[in-house]
Amino acid sequence: MAVVKKKKPLLSATHRKRRLAFALKYQNWTIEDWKKEYMWKKKGEGLTSREVKGWNGVGALSEVEGRMDAEQYVAILDGGLLQSMEDSGIPANEVIFQQDNDPKHTSRRA
Repeated sequence: MAVVKKKKPLLSATHRKRRLAFALKYQNWTIEDWKKEYMWKKKGEGLTSREVKGWNGVGALSEVEGRMDAEQYVAILDGGLLQSMEDSGIPANEVIFQQDNDPKHTSRRA
């Protein structure tokens, strides 16, 4: 005897409630608001192509040769950071340049 499998919704009631709450919370956001959205990742998680490419493109890319030191880090900054920031179209007063406390970031040279 053949039986047709009962279809179930792909989203649970909890999922639907959370999606609705999200939609209501952000329903009045503009394109400019979405461009500023941040993303959190767990330690060790890789990046997807969607996350690497920013709203206005990836900017200037630099090859890292071997293990990066302060000298190479500064060369990369000198070689394209300011131009990439300018090309991004983001107003200078809205740019956030973030570093961690890696020794090459906090070196005198940097």
